[in-house]
Amino acid sequence: MRWSAPVLLGVAVLALGACPSRPAVYPDDDAVALAQKEWCRMLGRMELERESRPVHEVSGGWRHQAACEAARPSASADFLARVTPCYERHLREGGDAALDGQAILADCAEQILVVADPGDTSGLDLVQARCERAERCEKVPLADCLRTFAALSGGQRAGLTTMYSLAAQSEIAACLRDGACAKKGEDAARDACYAPARKRRVWFAL
Repeated sequence: MRWSAPVLLGVAVLALGACPSRPAVYPDDDAVALAQKEWCRMLGRMELERESRPVHEVSGGWRHQAACEAARPSASADFLARVTPCYERHLREGGDAALDGQAILADCAEQILVVADPGDTSGLDLVQARCERAERCEKVPLADCLRTFAALSGGQRAGLTTMYSLAAQSEIAACLRDGACAKKGEDAARDACYAPARKRRVWFAL
């Protein structure tokens, strides 16, 4: 399963005063929004089915539709498009005994990433940020870090890069660059930069 690595080159900064490294609009924004709509339709359809209420009989549609579509998940459009049918399948097969949302998401993510192939990710700003931090904090030569990252499995590379939208990738990269080096446990420090994006890969009704 081929995942194309998105490219950040040529992104225009459209918001007044926005930092050039953190544009207000990203090339994949529209694709993410479309994938999010499908995610929202799936959640609404499943909730109404559980309540035995046909969508056309519910005034105004699903109660969380507007909030869901307005959300900006950190997942990429590709990941959202793949996780949506997987999540629905889990709900249908599990019925009342289905796992909770986060558990289903974790299972689907594992299934998706095990066959993911993001291709050459060396040009991604997030990969550069990871290796710049390794050079700064662990004295690992940039070229060595890039080679090590390229040798990871496709799923590992996707899970650290293209699973996330360009906006989320930019946030993670900024955290890696701006954060102070950890006195102990650089692995944990890097993971902490991913934690906020990991928590909001998809939108769930509270």
